[in-house]
Amino acid sequence: MMKMRYLAAAAAILFAGAALKAAPNLAGIGLSWGVGYQQFDDSRLVGSSQILNIEFKMDKALVLFVHTEQQSVAFDDNGANSDGRIIYNGIGLKYKPSDLVTAGIGLGKADINFNNGAIEETDPYAEIVLGVDLLSGAGEKIAYNLGLTLEYRMVEWQDQVIAGGGRVTQNLNGAQVALGLGVTF
Repeated sequence: MMKMRYLAAAAAILFAGAALKAAPNLAGIGLSWGVGYQQFDDSRLVGSSQILNIEFKMDKALVLFVHTEQQSVAFDDNGANSDGRIIYNGIGLKYKPSDLVTAGIGLGKADINFNNGAIEETDPYAEIVLGVDLLSGAGEKIAYNLGLTLEYRMVEWQDQVIAGGGRVTQNLNGAQVALGLGVTF
């Protein structure tokens, strides 16, 4: 069901972008998809993600983005293991002073689920985004890029016991590296 939503959203954006009649390189709409790996501040936690961003190019350098990400999280502390899922949904702004670098901020909510629902809550998050384009190109009406992004995400999280034995996880803050492919119309 979730994949169908992603496909429907992607198709709608591609059709809307193809119909957009904006001045060249001044405004546009785009879509990027990527995968990420996160190392949390609590080293017992690691995560891998699928990321989808809808991007609205406001002018030559400013991009408003809508972010959705599904992350699988693993907790391992000397035999005390747990798996979880975090879904991030948010919005943010990116500043792209050149075709190579990006800097931005984002805010949103994190839907957190560990131990098959034993821990289930929604918490706010903020993130700082730095990126570099490894490959980019542009035609008359379409631009594409392959980029590497470094994010530091801060999640407002109260101390929780994720696995047995009273092992407390103090936060869900952490750094993520993501590889993404995007197109802009």
